[in-house]
Amino acid sequence: MAIFQYGYLMDKPLFIDLIPKTLPLMGIDTAIHKSKIKDFGEFNYGTEEITLQWKLKDRPAKMTLIHEIVHSGFLRSGLHEKLNDMEMEESICRMMETLFYPLIDFKFEK
Repeated sequence: MAIFQYGYLMDKPLFIDLIPKTLPLMGIDTAIHKSKIKDFGEFNYGTEEITLQWKLKDRPAKMTLIHEIVHSGFLRSGLHEKLNDMEMEESICRMMETLFYPLIDFKFEK
């Protein structure tokens, strides 16, 4: 079956299209929105929702989702308030996305 993505013929859907509308993060269903935003993604600390740039390719979509999930973890664990340093939090989120990205596509064998 042919899949058309942004006017192009694709052999499989993009990761961004497979992300559900909600994800259970730390026991709370978290809304995931896809929208035309300037940045790759953002975590809204007021609504506790994640927004991703609507047409990210697979690698940036996966890395951005990890990054925003880590921001969610900072807020829900209380570390966001404790750290009280957005530059440090941003650096930690970038480190975590880089650290965990390879595990998403890693093929474990017996």
